[in-house]
Amino acid sequence: MSRSRINWLAAPGYIPETWNPVTGCTPVSAGCANCWAKAMAKRFSHLHRQRNPFEMVSMHEDRLHVPLHWSKPRMCFVCSMGDLFHADVPEEFIYRVFRIIRRAETHRFVILTKRQYRMLDYMQERTKNAHRIAGSFHPRNLWLGVSVENQRTADERIPTLLRTPAAVRLVSLEPMIGPVALRLNDEAEDEDGCMEDRRHNLSWVVLGCESGPRRRPCNLEWVKSVVDQCDAAQVPVFVKQLDLGGKVSHGMSEWPEWAQRQQWPKVGGAR
Repeated sequence: MSRSRINWLAAPGYIPETWNPVTGCTPVSAGCANCWAKAMAKRFSHLHRQRNPFEMVSMHEDRLHVPLHWSKPRMCFVCSMGDLFHADVPEEFIYRVFRIIRRAETHRFVILTKRQYRMLDYMQERTKNAHRIAGSFHPRNLWLGVSVENQRTADERIPTLLRTPAAVRLVSLEPMIGPVALRLNDEAEDEDGCMEDRRHNLSWVVLGCESGPRRRPCNLEWVKSVVDQCDAAQVPVFVKQLDLGGKVSHGMSEWPEWAQRQQWPKVGGAR
């Protein structure tokens, strides 16, 4: 485990942290092409002359109880080096991760996935059986989200997220490699054919350009459009990094005023 430099984890009153009881992943969409986690794992594996561990999904029993030893409140990115809802992660191990999260109630835990259907199935089943399975109901200190990169993945993943039981639902639009209409004020049919209002179902949007030597461009107008959509829907938005003049910029002092957003959601109950 390590203190994190990910700026959207630095919520007031919380220490930014990562926790990786699961590591390794496989690509599922265009956003995975220049995966920073895979590149980081590759650098470390070359250092030790080992095979890149990211190429194999692994469960780490020795890391499960680490959050129970944190004394000060953390905002923790769970499985920053993998995907908890990967098909190779046994459901029993996911359950054990959730039990630790429930016990570590002082901290906030953020899980992002590109495997939204498995997350939905898991959360719906656990919620349905909460009355008879101790500790299975979704924790109120757990924030669930999907990673999207363009309109196609947004249309695939966000509606499924909005059907997922969670205290806080978020969208990580990173790397942003195309314009995205989040449709935050839309109505949509649920699985029973009834119209549902989406306006109060999304709690947070984090977005940023791609980084690294092979990064793809991110137009400022794409970012501004998402910020405007969030403002109109009163959804907190956090701009992580921008593509300015062909370089990645992390310093807000050189950003347009509309982009200087580092907002976190208010933590409420489950919805």
